[in-house]
Amino acid sequence: MNPAQPKNFLSYHFAIALPAFIASRPKKLASEFEFLNITGLILHLFSPYRRLTIDKKASIIDKLSFDLISRLIGAIVRVLLIILGLFIFLVFTFAYIWAIVFYILPLFSLLNYLQYKNSTFFKEDLESPQKFLDKLEGSDFFKSLCLFFEDDFIKLLKSLPSPQTIGITSDLNLSQMVTAISQNWKDLKNYLATKNIQEQQLMILTDFIDTFYTNPTFQKPAPIGRDLIYGYTNTLDSFSHEVTNQQITNPYFNKNLVEKLENILTKPKANNAILVGDVGVGKHSSIENLASAVTRQQLPKLKDKRIIFLDTIALISSSKNLIDIKNTFEMLLSEAKHAGNIILAIDEIDKVTSSQDSRIDLTEIFTEILTEGSLPIIGITTLENFHKFIRPNLNFLRLFDKVDVEEPTKEELPKILISKSLAIYKKQNVATTFQGILEIIEKSDRLIPEKKQPEKSISILENCLIRAQKLSLTQITLNTVDEIFSEITKIPIGRIKQTEIEKLKDLESYLHKRIVGQDEAISQIAKAMRRSRTGLDKSKRPMGSFLFLGPTGVGKTETAKALADAYFGKSSKMIRLDMTEYQSNDSVIRLTGDTTSKNPGILTSLVRQNPFGLLLLDEFEKANPYVQNLFLQIFDEGILTDAFNKTVSFTNIIIIATSNAGAEFIREEVKKSEVQPHNEVEPQKNLSLSTKLIEYILSKGLFNPELINRFDGVIVYQPLTKQQIIAVAKLMLNEFAAQIKDTKNITLEINDTLAIKVAELGFNVQFGARPIRRLIADKIGDGIARMLLNNQISEGSKIPSSTLMEFLI
Repeated sequence: MNPAQPKNFLSYHFAIALPAFIASRPKKLASEFEFLNITGLILHLFSPYRRLTIDKKASIIDKLSFDLISRLIGAIVRVLLIILGLFIFLVFTFAYIWAIVFYILPLFSLLNYLQYKNSTFFKEDLESPQKFLDKLEGSDFFKSLCLFFEDDFIKLLKSLPSPQTIGITSDLNLSQMVTAISQNWKDLKNYLATKNIQEQQLMILTDFIDTFYTNPTFQKPAPIGRDLIYGYTNTLDSFSHEVTNQQITNPYFNKNLVEKLENILTKPKANNAILVGDVGVGKHSSIENLASAVTRQQLPKLKDKRIIFLDTIALISSSKNLIDIKNTFEMLLSEAKHAGNIILAIDEIDKVTSSQDSRIDLTEIFTEILTEGSLPIIGITTLENFHKFIRPNLNFLRLFDKVDVEEPTKEELPKILISKSLAIYKKQNVATTFQGILEIIEKSDRLIPEKKQPEKSISILENCLIRAQKLSLTQITLNTVDEIFSEITKIPIGRIKQTEIEKLKDLESYLHKRIVGQDEAISQIAKAMRRSRTGLDKSKRPMGSFLFLGPTGVGKTETAKALADAYFGKSSKMIRLDMTEYQSNDSVIRLTGDTTSKNPGILTSLVRQNPFGLLLLDEFEKANPYVQNLFLQIFDEGILTDAFNKTVSFTNIIIIATSNAGAEFIREEVKKSEVQPHNEVEPQKNLSLSTKLIEYILSKGLFNPELINRFDGVIVYQPLTKQQIIAVAKLMLNEFAAQIKDTKNITLEINDTLAIKVAELGFNVQFGARPIRRLIADKIGDGIARMLLNNQISEGSKIPSSTLMEFLI
């Protein structure tokens, strides 16, 4: 608890500074004594030097003499280190005694007093917002907190009201003060809301920074003479690297997982662990975190241990001769065991536990060397490889405890990225806003479901760093994050450009340039696009899923094409699957992949290549029932897991399924005039047709109720009226004329009379407006071709509508 009033200098010196200084000296001396390792050197005074021994085949006399010489050399070296250590320790002791004597003089605590006054909040500091803010801004905590916000955060705090009116008292620590401000000051609460930062998330940030400064941990140097006790690892060193001698810049780690590993590795027997988890969940980071905890002396049971990472690929590639590889592996395991302080981490351990799929089975060597428990091993493998190659190997499995490595929780993941961001700032001088961190987490979960946390978020953060350095930015903001996501996923994210705003505002008009009538379908699609693009719909479901019901040739497929062109920019953004090709029992395998042939799925591959676009499922009613059920998951969750256990996201896909089911029913209903064609004035009449059609389809078993209910909208396309057929004909004629103009620079005169004639000749009750396009190509297109062949027209010519009419006769 902070005092209400600051102490004067002399009171501070004799009441706080001097007692604290005196109390800290024994701890300092104990730390120095531990580093000099005098006790350890005495305990192992006559141990063999670096555990050197002679070959087992040597005679007893040779063994005894070699052992005596090894112990003698070890004793001489240790005695010298003990003498040197005692001398250094005495020097430190006298230096600390004299330091205490000198420290009695108040002068030596002056700097500490000034720091005490500047970092401690007193009652008088809470009387003025400016005093409070000045002291807050001077703290290391606040300086670190500001790294995670843009300049507008500081500007906002300049208008802070009286601290006492917003629940701040002098007994709160800095983290609690910031939390109190965010809870009780409306302006900051609104500011955080605009940044999409929740109160609980802010507490994660402030608590992490507070812990970072109040309880810092440091990697400590190895005690002097430690390595004299342990053996050489020359063979092992050529196939591995040591993790415990590396600078680990990421101080946050999963304490539960590290403690679990510590308990397994310190068991008397079967002290081996195997980390099992999907790629990207942090199995390798767990080893680094364990090594960091060892070097920071946070795990007393593993004191002096060296964690060595074995390169399995390098070992297998070291020779083409299997016997040589086995001999090398046995030698390095024996060497690690003899060294006495090795924890061996083996990446892709499944490669040395089975003879399948170009692997090598070294189980016999593992069993021989690991039975005693004197060489702890940590294996790393994926869940798939564990079940495929390790689980069936019972002799190997009984030596290991399986440790599942899961994705970090919602509370852990921000801490990992905060820690990574601080490390990046320390090394690269580029900060990351907390809003950017939260955006990385949210967007990577939603847009990159096929990868795991925390790897995918860390990868995005590192890409943002590269972008920031390239543009000479000092801070990674929300814009930087959105730009990186847009590049990686090929999905427009972030601030909407003006051209896109115009399209979204008037998408209905864009679509109606290609589609005649069908207002309900176009309206629902446009609404789905606006919700998704403006960020109102943050669910993981597809942007929209619609079932278009209606006769052939009324514009169902053309609506999908028009949307791909109008919004997505090009028709290649539309993925079209003819569901008549997926009626057989093997259709699901063809769509999601075949593990036997290793062929990827048609559907999953297409969506991975085009994650932002439109998926058209033509004649959906003809698909195999298992295929229809496959889409239940997609409509609900927006993801699909393929045959290779990889997920595919449909979050940024509009799915349109078309069907002719109930087409005749629609025609009969319209003929009976029980409902009218699409009526904008009385839309309830249109709804009655939709309701009747859905009831009819369900009664006939054409679709099951669960599937119908999963669609965002079931939209009925009604038969075209006479005027609509003419409008369609004119639309197609204009498209054809534009094509001729572009390719041959020939102008066609299109008028209503021509359109009426084309509609009259081309429309078919059974096939709707679809034959009109064929009529235009067969009659008018052929007529123009003949004129070109006969040199009757050339580039720049104009063909009157009367001539075009003649082609139709």
